[in-house]
Amino acid sequence: MKRLTAILLLLTAVFSFFGCTQELRIPLEDIDVELVIPATMDLEPGTKTASFAVTSGKVPQPDDLIILNGPRGQYYCKILSISESSFTIELYENFANGEHTITIQRGLATKYAGKSSITVERYDDGVHPAAGSTVYGKVSCDGEALANVVISDGVEVVKTDANGVYQMKSKKKNGYVFISLPSGYTVPLNVVVPLTWMPLSLAESTPERADFELIKTKDQTKFKLLVFGDLHLANRNNDLKQFQYFLDDVDKYRKDHPGEMIYGLTLGDMTWDRYWIEKKFSFPEYIKQMKTLTGMPVFQTAGNHDHDGYQEGDFYTIKPFRKNLGPNFFSYNIGDVHLISLDNIECQNVITAPGQLAEFDYRGGITAEQLAWLKKDLEHVTKDTPLVISMHADIHNNPALTSTPFEWAVWKSMTNYDDLYNAVKGFNKVHVFTGHTHVIYHAKNGNIEEHNVGAICATWWWSGKFNPGLSICTDGAAAGYTIAEFNGKDMKYQYKGIQMDINKQFFAFDRNKIALKASTYVPNASAENLAEWNARVSTWKNASTDNYVYIDVWNWDPDWKVEVWEGETKLEVTKVVDYNPLHLIAHSANRLNGAGKPNFLTNKGCVMHRVKAKKANTTLSIKVTDRFGNVYTEEMKRPKEFNTATYKAY
Repeated sequence: MKRLTAILLLLTAVFSFFGCTQELRIPLEDIDVELVIPATMDLEPGTKTASFAVTSGKVPQPDDLIILNGPRGQYYCKILSISESSFTIELYENFANGEHTITIQRGLATKYAGKSSITVERYDDGVHPAAGSTVYGKVSCDGEALANVVISDGVEVVKTDANGVYQMKSKKKNGYVFISLPSGYTVPLNVVVPLTWMPLSLAESTPERADFELIKTKDQTKFKLLVFGDLHLANRNNDLKQFQYFLDDVDKYRKDHPGEMIYGLTLGDMTWDRYWIEKKFSFPEYIKQMKTLTGMPVFQTAGNHDHDGYQEGDFYTIKPFRKNLGPNFFSYNIGDVHLISLDNIECQNVITAPGQLAEFDYRGGITAEQLAWLKKDLEHVTKDTPLVISMHADIHNNPALTSTPFEWAVWKSMTNYDDLYNAVKGFNKVHVFTGHTHVIYHAKNGNIEEHNVGAICATWWWSGKFNPGLSICTDGAAAGYTIAEFNGKDMKYQYKGIQMDINKQFFAFDRNKIALKASTYVPNASAENLAEWNARVSTWKNASTDNYVYIDVWNWDPDWKVEVWEGETKLEVTKVVDYNPLHLIAHSANRLNGAGKPNFLTNKGCVMHRVKAKKANTTLSIKVTDRFGNVYTEEMKRPKEFNTATYKAY
């Protein structure tokens, strides 16, 4: 999408001042603290704290936070003690040696203090680099070495020996090494982000040590994975308040299921690249927003809006993501399942003239580097192990938008889909979770089954802004997330609307009460916008007395069953594809009621089940059965009013 000239000028100015997006800082307010920041700090082995001197007695306050922004992103460190001339902070877990930018935060104000290269020395435990090894280290848990743990730098893939030691001939291209977390273990978290990687900072030929200390978990045979589609946090459209409803919903779900193993998985677009600068909201701010879910590991997937669209090519666009959230492709194991996160946003940005910004250009595809790594990673996985792959962009088109929308038909939407298909050939079960579309659908091809899970932000937070309590995706599905439940090698799943009971799985519309007249909903629309409105409301434009009822089952697939009774009479159910009427009045009407060219308008890919009742005032019994046997019902009292208030979740 073309960027506004004003934004480009702003970005150019900011880039020229800061050098690159990875060093951006919020304009600073004065805080009366004067730190002495040494150029280097060499700390004793095992040190968990760091002390700083101050001048003129200008010490921080006890509630201030010290922000260390280093090789592995930004961390908030507590102040442990304060004297007249110094203070001591607690270093973050699995501290990464290297240069750190130091900032003081007091409330909403921040003050840049300086930079220091901080190093915590290591004990000599007899682990040394082998001949030719440039990256080496040890994997352990409670002092015990862990053998056969898979380690990678994104190119090479090796395993630890009987002593928990690994050796790697790495060119350090990606700047980190990461662990394929073994089943039964977890790692320290930065709020919710699992620290499965260690940054590399030395020259390519210089041996560099990176250790991983794991944490033993209880049995993972049964676990749940909460899958979160597009978040698009940017501090706009009242998004942070709406996001808190989502966080509270997940937190309540966790509290309602004590003792269960629950993990999270994002599907990309946690942030919005355009607003990294314009709203000063990027990955550190996203991590901070997730504090409600502290303690729950949430694995991350890169989306197109998590790339820096103003860098050239694919490699550099992902650097801010990697610094703050870790590798953009990696694997991990939970219970009997092997999980893989891939970055299928292949950026093709080009800078056409010196000093000019790149224009964001990408396609849905997986780089050759990732595919080569994936094949090496899967060499360590048995073919009967279920694979769960997360990517941002969909790999199959929405079946509802095809000529035969009601079957498990497949239309590939990713450029090098066949390469992925061949890489996972031979595995019995391959579930792929994707986002990007802001709708919900499912597709199958051979051993691959894709689940496109909708969006947490629904319609980029617009529908919830226009109608507080009613946040819906462009196909009319409620904003929500998928709960994938694993028992050994078996998986089943349910969709959960935000602030809704999990048994709420559909909206039912009384056609007799729908009349989407332009004079009512878009009286001030320009001629162009009026044409857009009329193109979408042909089914719903005029009042009706035909007694039709439409049922929008959000997470429907061809293995679901929809049944409807009017009294003792079972009604015939047919399936239709149309623009969702609720989304039309909740979002599109608000965007089209004026001039300009609004985006994110109602998507036609909504599969609805339709019945024709005999009378206008009878109660219909609706029964929906999902593919796993869960039953959802509604006694639909008619006439049922059609307005946004009727369908609000809160």
